[in-house]
This record gives sequence, structure tokens and C-alpha cells, in this order.
Amino acid sequence: QTCLPEEHKNLTLNIFKYAMNFLNPSRYTSSPPFSNPTTLNGIKTIGIGSNKNAVEAAISEAKAAGFTTKRLPTLTCDVSTGAKIIFDEIASYNNSVCLVGGGEMSLNVTGNGVGGRNQQLALEMFRLMQKHGKTFHFASLATDGNDGPTDAAGAFANPEILATAKAKEMDIDNYLTNNDSYTFFMQTNGLFQSGMTGTNVCDIYIVINNT
Repeated sequence: QTCLPEEHKNLTLNIFKYAMNFLNPSRYTSSPPFSNPTTLNGIKTIGIGSNKNAVEAAISEAKAAGFTTKRLPTLTCDVSTGAKIIFDEIASYNNSVCLVGGGEMSLNVTGNGVGGRNQQLALEMFRLMQKHGKTFHFASLATDGNDGPTDAAGAFANPEILATAKAKEMDIDNYLTNNDSYTFFMQTNGLFQSGMTGTNVCDIYIVINNT
């Protein structure tokens, strides 16, 4: 499966929408099929969704689009470490593949810019692309549609956005240091703005290698 840059964005949006729709309780007339009711002190608690469910639904949609898929590990580390884990995983593939993972990473904010952990992760991915000379399509998305104090769910990282940044002579390291990922992606048309989804099960990471 090979897709053009705009098709990659549309595919990512479809995967994300499918995963979020899967978690919508209104789809079920009774308990969701993935629920595991527990009772404590007479109160029944039913889980209607989890990050695992969202990732599995996203993988299902990627398979339906014709991709060979693999699940990334659940990541709760800091953003820079998580970026390296994801990069090393996708760099090990020489074939077309779609990797999907989830989790919620931490971000130590030291700058005074605007952004969120998902946008920072996408920017970290750009730094690794530049360093190692390997490019692919990546998206990091907050499942509630709100990444940090911004109107974006996350951001894309792909060769076309990287080329735009180079043409504008934008210094990725400066944006990373200042935690100003939102400004970077706003200027390169790389923001993922889905609107609020009505659910919140951490984040989803989608990587597409078209080699």
C-alpha cells in the first residue's frame, strides 16, 4: 500500500475517527462488548473503553485500508525517549507497514512556547528524521481532540512538512527547546485539528512507512 501525502492525512483521520466511534457508548444498546463490570459496595462500574480498545480499532481500520500492521508498545515515558523508541521501531522496516500504538507520555516544559505532548512528539520525530536521514509518515493524537492548551489534537510529521520547514529555514531544535511545537506546525500546515471527540483514552500514535 502506497499513499500520497494528502492521502496519508486522510487515512490517519479515518483511522482516528473509526477508533473514536468505536468507543462511543451510544453504539451499544446494552453493555459494550469489551466491558468488564465490577461491583463494590453495591455500585456497579462498567468500563466503556480504553486506550487498548482505541488502538485495536485503529489497527482494524488500517488493515481494512490494505496495510500490513503491527502494534507499538504502550508508551508512558518522556516524549524524547518515546520518539526514539518509535523511530527505532519504524527504522527496522524496509517494507510498507502501518504501526499503531498508544499511551500517554510526559513532557517537561522548560520553554515559554505553545504546544502539547503530541505536537512535541511529532517535532521530536522530525529531529530524528533529520539526524538519521530517514523519513516516513507519523501522527501523534490526543483521543479527546485536545493536546495541551491548544485547539489541535496533535500533529503530523512527514517529508512534505519537513521540506516546508527547511524552505522556511525553521530551526527544529529551537522550537523543541522553547516547547513551541504548535507554532511550528501552524506555520507548516502540520496540525491535526479534529475537534473535541467526546471521549478520552490517552493518546494514539500512527506511523506509515511507504518504502
